[in-house]
Formats: sequence, structure tokens, C-alpha cells
Amino acid sequence: MCPIQHSSGNRRKQPMNIDRLETETRELLRSAGISSSIHELSSEERIRTDAAAQRGLEQILRESRAQQRSLMRTPGRGYRKFAMALGAAAVVVAAAVGLVLHDTGGEGDNVAPAWTPLMREFHNKEGKSASSILEGLAEAASQQAMAASGDSIQRIVTVGWTLQGLQVSNSEDFDPKMATRQERYIFPDGSVREIVWSGQLIDAKGQMSDEDGSRTGSVTRDEVFWTSAETSEYIASLSTDPVLLAEQVAADCPLNPSCIGESIVDMNAKYVLDPVLVSTLWEALARTDGITYLGETVDRLGREAAAIQIPGPGREYVTVLYADPEAGRFLGSELVVTVAKPHEGLKAPAVVQFSALASASLIGESEVP
Repeated sequence: MCPIQHSSGNRRKQPMNIDRLETETRELLRSAGISSSIHELSSEERIRTDAAAQRGLEQILRESRAQQRSLMRTPGRGYRKFAMALGAAAVVVAAAVGLVLHDTGGEGDNVAPAWTPLMREFHNKEGKSASSILEGLAEAASQQAMAASGDSIQRIVTVGWTLQGLQVSNSEDFDPKMATRQERYIFPDGSVREIVWSGQLIDAKGQMSDEDGSRTGSVTRDEVFWTSAETSEYIASLSTDPVLLAEQVAADCPLNPSCIGESIVDMNAKYVLDPVLVSTLWEALARTDGITYLGETVDRLGREAAAIQIPGPGREYVTVLYADPEAGRFLGSELVVTVAKPHEGLKAPAVVQFSALASASLIGESEVP
């Protein structure tokens, strides 16, 4: 792959159907911090949105037909596969909404440019295989140790931003440069509390003005929900052998060439991972084709980082992973569009989404707000 180029339990299963898919998709978008209070669409916009979403859903359902049959036969693993299919559907629906919100009916230069954060500067502009740097990250992570503590509550703090088209709000205070901070608490009983703040602005350099991602702005979401025992068991069941781990992960997304990379992003955003598992994930990624090292840079929170490029969720996108080169810790990721989209006001390359992992640690009950 070329580097970024600068150019213009035994739970009873419900049958899969569009109504359930729509409901679950809305829940996924809401849990991701994407506002569902999109402005009222015109008839023409609704037709285009429905058509784009339907095409995407048909492709997902067509390509995952074999997985759906497996879903009905294997309740345990099937639920996770279904959830991943829903995640893909959420991306399709979100992308369709974004398309409509940016397509103002103008042609080319008549569309107002979309605001996007400044691209990071990469030292390795030509790009090269990331195998050696990933092996180094694996070695560094393996030297880390899980903090010895009697605390059992997981706290994961992320700071992120998504292109305006996926965040449009009816609030007059909305600013396209506005980022969000999420604190995720996982308790021993399986309950999860997520608190989201909105209000911190991205500065002219494309970084967060508050380096530690502190609680700036107002709370836009504070809710408690439950995770399935299967999810926790899945994380605990992952092998520390890179070959076996790759097989385990690939079983859940056989059609996705960037499965390992996306699993690194997803797991680190949701759980406090043992450094041994982090190390194995890097090593598994090192054995994957098409991964590019972009060089050293500074991430959105001002931290020194190694940048690794993996395939994105489509030919027009790539995902950039950031890692601490000294400790092997995952620092965050960005989704970059590599093809200009004039009707959406986007030049290429442009960051359309990023998430920075500010911290992940075990804490005591007294530290939960």
C-alpha cells in the first residue's frame, strides 16, 4: 500500500431484519457520540440518503451471508459476528448521512470547504514496510507490566473528533472544531458507565489545546449500561501467540483485510489491556501484508508517536495508528480520506475522524465521578 499522498450467555436470538438492524444501528451511533438530532431532511435528501444506505446494507448482507448462516448455528460466537455486521452498517448509515449533509447541491468550488484538523507531519514521506517498527513496539510492550493494584474498575479516557457531517447538532453553540472527551468505566459486575464532555476546541496546529484532555465544556451524555459476559470472555480468551491471535480475530471479520489493525483500535478504546496482549497484537500486525510505517510524529495530545498506516474501511480511506515508540502503548488512530470529494468540500488527504487514547488504568471506586 502506498503511503498517504498529498493531492487535491444462551440469549434468545432475534431474527436478522431491517427493523432490528436500524434500531441497533441507531444505538451504535448514539454510543459512539454521534448525535441523532440531525436536521430534518428534504424529500430529495431523504431519497438520496435512503438509496445510499440501502446499497450499503445490501452489500453487507450479501457479503456476510455465510456468516449469517453460521450465526444461527453458533450462538456464542455468532452474536459477536452480528455485532460487527451492525458496526459496519453503522458506518454505512453514518457515511450516507455525511454525504447528504455536505452535498449542498453545488458543483465543485461552489461547495463551502469542510473544516478538518491539520494533517500530522510524517518524517518517512516515502513510506516503507512497518514490520520492523511493529516488532519493536511488540518488544517494548512486552517489557511493560500491568500495575500491581487491588483496584478492579477499568477507566479508559479518549479524546476525539468526527467530521461535522457526522456531528451536526441543532445547538447554536456547535463549532466544527469542537472535540469530545469520553470516560468509560467498566465495573466488576459487568456494568459500564460512559460520560462524554463536549466543548474542547482543536487549535490551529490540529492539536488539543489541553494536552491531558481534561474535562472541558459540558456533559452531553452520562449513562450506565451492561455488557455481555461473552465480551469479557472473548478478551480473556485471546491467545498470546500472534499466529493464533490473528486466526481468532480473523474468524470475526474474514472479509476485512485490516481486521487486526481495527481490532487494535477497538480493543484499546474499550478496555484496559494487559501489555502482553498489546504486544501480541503488534506482533500479529507485523505479520500482515500492506502495513506502512510513516515515521515519527506528534499526536493530537502532543505526544511523540510512531505512525503506522493500515487499510481503511474502503478504497478511498486509510487508517493511521499512533503508538508510543518507547513503551509500545497504543496512543490513538485517525481516519484519512485519500481522494478529494468536492461535493463534500473535502480536499485530499484530509482527516475526517480521530481518537486519542489519553489514559487506560485500573482505579478504585473513590475515583469514579
